[in-house]
Amino acid sequence: MRKLAVAVILALISFVYIFIVGDSMVTKFDTSVYYGVGGARIDPDECTIELRQDKEVIKLTDRWQEGSIIFLKLESMDPGEAEINIFSGEDYVSVRHYYVNSLGVITEESRFGSCNGGWIILTCINMYFLYLIIDTAMKFRKSLKDCFYSQQSINLLALIIMLSGILLTTGLGFVISGSGLAESVSIIYGSINAISFFAIPVTFLVLIFVFISNIILMVKEGRSMRNLLGTGFFLAVLVMLVIPRVLDEWLQMTTVIDVHHETGWGNLFQMCVLNVNVMVLAYMLSILISVVLMGSLASRRIPAYDKDYIIILGCQIRKDGTLTPLLKGRADAAAGFAAAQKKRTDKDAIFVPSGGKGSDEVMAEGEAIGNYLESLGISRDRILVENRSVNTMENFEYSLKLICEHKGVKAPGELGDTGIAFATTGYHTFRSGSIASKLGISAEGIGSKTKTYFGINAFIRELIAILYYGKRFHIKVLLALIGLSLLTAGFLFMTLFF
Repeated sequence: MRKLAVAVILALISFVYIFIVGDSMVTKFDTSVYYGVGGARIDPDECTIELRQDKEVIKLTDRWQEGSIIFLKLESMDPGEAEINIFSGEDYVSVRHYYVNSLGVITEESRFGSCNGGWIILTCINMYFLYLIIDTAMKFRKSLKDCFYSQQSINLLALIIMLSGILLTTGLGFVISGSGLAESVSIIYGSINAISFFAIPVTFLVLIFVFISNIILMVKEGRSMRNLLGTGFFLAVLVMLVIPRVLDEWLQMTTVIDVHHETGWGNLFQMCVLNVNVMVLAYMLSILISVVLMGSLASRRIPAYDKDYIIILGCQIRKDGTLTPLLKGRADAAAGFAAAQKKRTDKDAIFVPSGGKGSDEVMAEGEAIGNYLESLGISRDRILVENRSVNTMENFEYSLKLICEHKGVKAPGELGDTGIAFATTGYHTFRSGSIASKLGISAEGIGSKTKTYFGINAFIRELIAILYYGKRFHIKVLLALIGLSLLTAGFLFMTLFF
């Protein structure tokens, strides 16, 4: 409700200001861009002004020159349409159309075109997006304070990134134009088009890099379709970027949809496809950037050295029951933190290696991790093996039950200020913390290092998981962005008629 109120107030400010100053206008014609017969430049001193109108719609009150530029001051008289023609001798130089609406505001070239004071429109739009960014940033800060691992933090950070991109684009429109809504929106649309065009070669280079990293991942970790997620994602991005270009080529050749006339419905269709395409892509990339940033921050956080238990989240083990480098990294990170805590506070931590036995595994993952911890010199009485879980949520649920039994309490709520940490691979730290938070477990993450070739694919997998678990929120945001895209395209198309 507050956001709506701010939008209404800014809209009213724009309306009132333009209403006050919009009944006059200073327009300019740059004669240096025109050439007469024989290729000679037009001399502004020889130019004549012809005002054409069925009734007195506008009045020309002043004219002056600065170099090659002719300035004309106009005042509104009555609602209607008028045009100004400029001639140099008998040579036609330029024509412009002007409209006066029922409020007496003069606009140029269209009813939503440039007007005196039009700069305030984009100023208020930029202010509104800045307000949204600040408001979202405050919520993001509160979300981090309440629970660092909240999925809401990912969503809010993605919104900040998306809104910042929109603000940057509207800011560009303000710098270049800022004189009229139609012209400003047209510049924003052109900026989006240009950005999407230049994004194609960048995305192609990223796709090659990700494909190579995925090949390395398959060589080191085994052949699996999951190991091609990164390639699939960026290939989809590239396809979405190319679609508008392919569509444009097809529309230019076909007669099924009319794009050869400015007011042809094919142009509206093309604008809608481009706008929606870019908005959806921008949001998905914003979520990905948010996932990478929050995942990186989560993996680098060092928990407080007051932990009683460290849950080690399991994953696939080797056929001989030994740990893969990925799982070994998790166990080493847990052991390293426990050693640092012992050195700083002289407090020992109990390890809870967690993970059940898969159909292709010789033993439970929790038992394999326990064996590895023993090989590091950790005594068995400091190891509580959880060997039933099959996913991250069960890792936490069953591990918490073991901790309750070890502490001699019946329910997690009776654990009091028991310090709990969990160890997992860096990219997985944030989502693991989010799952623990949903289960009511107050736990801090210990992130192990991730190989670059593994991390890229892993973060894409985290992106998919974030989108799935927060699908209601993301569908709402995407629908709002699609609506904004269609509204923008429709407005631009409407200005061709009015």
